[in-house]
Amino acid sequence: MTERQIQERLGALENRIETLEAENQALMEMVESDDGSPDATRRQALGLLGGVGLGGGLAASSRPATAASTSGQWEDTDNDDLLELPNHAGIDGVNNVHIVEPGGSIQAAIDEAAGANDGHAVVRLFPGTGYNEGSEIHLRPQVTLDFNGGFLKLGSDHNGIFVDNGAQIHDATIKITTNGSYTSSAVVLDTSRAEHGTYGVTRYRSGVHVEATIEGERKSGRGLELNDAASNGIQIGNRFDLSIVACDTAVYAHTGDNNGYINGIEAYFAIVNPRIGLDIKGTGEFNCELNGAMQPLNETEIGIRNATGRLGPTWYGQLWDSWRFTKNALVGEQITVIGSTCRSLKGNTDGSHQQMGMSFRGSRINMYDYESDTRWILDNNKKSNDFRIGAVDGSGNTERYLRIKQNGKITPAKDGWLQIYPEDLRYRKPRGAGEIAVANNSATDSSGPELAIAGNGGNWNLWYGDKIYPE
Repeated sequence: MTERQIQERLGALENRIETLEAENQALMEMVESDDGSPDATRRQALGLLGGVGLGGGLAASSRPATAASTSGQWEDTDNDDLLELPNHAGIDGVNNVHIVEPGGSIQAAIDEAAGANDGHAVVRLFPGTGYNEGSEIHLRPQVTLDFNGGFLKLGSDHNGIFVDNGAQIHDATIKITTNGSYTSSAVVLDTSRAEHGTYGVTRYRSGVHVEATIEGERKSGRGLELNDAASNGIQIGNRFDLSIVACDTAVYAHTGDNNGYINGIEAYFAIVNPRIGLDIKGTGEFNCELNGAMQPLNETEIGIRNATGRLGPTWYGQLWDSWRFTKNALVGEQITVIGSTCRSLKGNTDGSHQQMGMSFRGSRINMYDYESDTRWILDNNKKSNDFRIGAVDGSGNTERYLRIKQNGKITPAKDGWLQIYPEDLRYRKPRGAGEIAVANNSATDSSGPELAIAGNGGNWNLWYGDKIYPE
């Protein structure tokens, strides 16, 4: 039942009380004017009221309990069925709702909610109210913490919320207010502390779902910490929707020291002005496809760092203004960025192995190898409507294409060439008469293939030995 419905119910009850008071007054007048048995008639008249508490009875029954943590069950001091109100229905019809009054303890409400129902329970804050718990909150399994317009203040150096298996955080705002001395994490998942030792829906009832805005301080603390300390896995079925501002490390992930893994989490991150946007450590793999945008400012050093030496993340989105990364946009191996701005990372990575990028602009697809500073291109020629496959050198000035026409013919564009073999055919000796090979147009001497086809200026030429046809 919503607050509005409760108020409407209370209004109806007040009207009922007014009616009963009027009836009571009429009955009392009737008793006073009766010449028969006044005492018996009085008892009969009062019995019609059913022992309804008037005045103070209503006040006691129409407001929630005044304890710091208030469950959905309202007080009924007269044990009167007429004035008993049902539980305050919560998220998704859940009746086990515990409201934390201003100044109350969020942890006490969580413990009460978890102990009161084997199923799902909701702890709800007051809108516009700040809570300063003073120590880490343990959000227990199957409990939803609904911030409901309230917010949590971290005024001392401790973790904000440890999220256990199956717990949820809805619409949270977490504010770090330690004047730059914060070294902990606002939101933490840790397999060594979790009830089942792992996170995800593949083995247990549900994963976690965290929706939050984390307002950090200049180069201070971590926004989200994912720690597979038990090397049991943080895996598919966990969802994160986080806006993280001004933390030292926006997202810190440790894959464990015994080949643990963080795989398949669903995440959207909006990250602004971190020192490090995403920092991955440990000996296991971080095989996650992440969505989001990262805006570095002048204090930002690194966008994404993968120090595991194992499979790294794929970032779908933007790493804006990569020139602002004072060290490198990407550090470590096997990092992939897919987004329209990934070309700007060229020249701003540490050159680690298998750092790739892909962008989509209009009809063109670009793929980047940051290690070799090379770009490949697939696009549609707008003038001829031909499909082109090509490459661009490191300077970005020379493009070489093969053109596939609509009639299925393949022709080289200017400076285009196709070569079947990985080596340069100029240095291959012919294997025998009748060999057919495809070479670049520099195969001009007797060391080239016996027979070759080469592209030159939009035409195909047939090479036989050191002769070119047509001549």
